Amino acid sequence: MTAVRPPKTITRHRDGEIHAYVTDSTATGTLEPVAVFRPRPGDEVVASAVRPDMQRVVYTTLNDVVCLTRAGDVLWTSSFEPRSDQPHGHRPAARCPWTDATPLR
Repeated sequence: MTAVRPPKTITRHRDGEIHAYVTDSTATGTLEPVAVFRPRPGDEVVASAVRPDMQRVVYTTLNDVVCLTRAGDVLWTSSFEPRSDQPHGHRPAARCPWTDATPLR
């Protein structure tokens, strides 16, 4: 029996928003976003990851990790220490396995 692989989800940062896409190996043409998330005002997104059901996104800034609902509500945040004031001092990533979406500690 062959396991069915779930579609791959990817994000792209465009015009201050996080666009979420589902890719399929059989799809052709231009991809359209399945969901669009708006980061908190003033946040400069470094990286992001979306949950497979497209209901939540986690994104990183230079100093924080933020989880948002599709409606834009902040579920949780966590700060990186020490704080960075250099854009290339460290580059946090948002790769995370979606299990129960509990806050990072």
